[in-house]
Amino acid sequence: MFVSFSLTANVVDLFARSIRPATIRVAAGRIESITPIGAADIDPTLPYALPGFVDAHVHYPQTEM
Repeated sequence: MFVSFSLTANVVDLFARSIRPATIRVAAGRIESITPIGAADIDPTLPYALPGFVDAHVHYPQTEM
C-alpha cells in the first residue's frame, strides 16, 4: 500500500550543483514530479530534501564474543 503526498522543501540537486525551493510530488511510492517554486534562493524556513538519495547507514546488532 502506497501513500501519495507532496512535500515543499529546499531540493538539493547533486547533478546541477544547486539548491532551490521546490515541491516534490510522490505517488505510488515513486517521485512523480519536482516543480521549482518562487525564486532560486534557499528558503531557511523549509526542510532540505535529496530526492532519490538512499541512506545506506545501518547498525547491526553486535554479539559478545
